[in-house]
Amino acid sequence: MIRIPETPSSIVPLQGDLQGSEAGEDYAAVFKELQHICGPGGCIAVTSPCRGDGKSTIAANLALAVAAQHQSVLLIDFAFRRPALQAILGSSPLAHDISDALERADRLPSAICSRTDIALHLAPLKAPIRNYVASHAAITVLQAALQQYTWVIVDCEPLSESKNFSGTVEAFSAIALVVRERSTPVRSLTKAWHHCPSAKTLVCLNRHGR
Repeated sequence: MIRIPETPSSIVPLQGDLQGSEAGEDYAAVFKELQHICGPGGCIAVTSPCRGDGKSTIAANLALAVAAQHQSVLLIDFAFRRPALQAILGSSPLAHDISDALERADRLPSAICSRTDIALHLAPLKAPIRNYVASHAAITVLQAALQQYTWVIVDCEPLSESKNFSGTVEAFSAIALVVRERSTPVRSLTKAWHHCPSAKTLVCLNRHGR
């Protein structure tokens, strides 16, 4: 289990690329552990037992930690009911988003915007998709992303709300299960663990919960 350091409660508490800082080194340690599971590249799902466990902020920081090591990385928003990455990283200037790629995988390149200031590529979701249940399309998008990027980080829905995770789990090389310290109910954690293959799951203890 990896412990995530406490961070300021600002809307954008991003420290994953601050190499040499305590937070930056901890996110680098998370990435190193995930590399042990995945090998030299792969698709990582970031999920949580419940809403509010801090998975979106950790997904963003993890992607920054990968970019800080000069490896190509794409951060994808699959939090269909409550997309959060645009609020964390800023709005995309593009007309298309990941929902267009889910309709046709060849539209993925037109949904990806680049944050050149932090060397990060993002495929956001601009608006919620309330009843999305189409795991095959999601798998196709992830496979297409891995053809372009060494690492794909996916901000998934919390397992308590997801209708898609079990249908897409085969596409993930590793799973980062974010648990909020002294807050996530044990019963929810136990239920979430049953959805995640233990051989490729890393539990990340979030001390702040944002």
